[in-house]
Amino acid sequence: MKLWSSVRGQAEKMAFEAEKMVRVKKEEAAMGEVRNQLQAKQLSLGEVALGLFRSAALANPEIAALAEEIAGLEAKITEHEARIAAIRAEQPKGAEEAEGQAQAAAPSAEAQARKFCPNCGKPVPPGAAFCAECGAKLGA
Repeated sequence: MKLWSSVRGQAEKMAFEAEKMVRVKKEEAAMGEVRNQLQAKQLSLGEVALGLFRSAALANPEIAALAEEIAGLEAKITEHEARIAAIRAEQPKGAEEAEGQAQAAAPSAEAQARKFCPNCGKPVPPGAAFCAECGAKLGA
């Protein structure tokens, strides 16, 4: 009887601990959702602040430093996009030379579809509402 009582006590303790773990996991999941919402709001705030800084409506040395870093990262992205376009345009060796010259002379569909800011002339991603470089509002 003492063994059975000990087993039952251990089983109840394990059930209690398992139930606690389930509640903790639920709270962690809920907290994760709130953190995601917080990060989305922080991202939105950052985008607004960057736009204001670029339009000279906001002057702050910390934002200026971050804006310079962002501009550098955007330039790197543009470089990578150009490399990707060049790689996609590559033809295998031995392909007809005339076909390769014709394709090289004609702009790719990707290059034709690329949009540029009317204010600063920098490339803008599809669907962007504001220029990431100067903050200018873009048309439809």
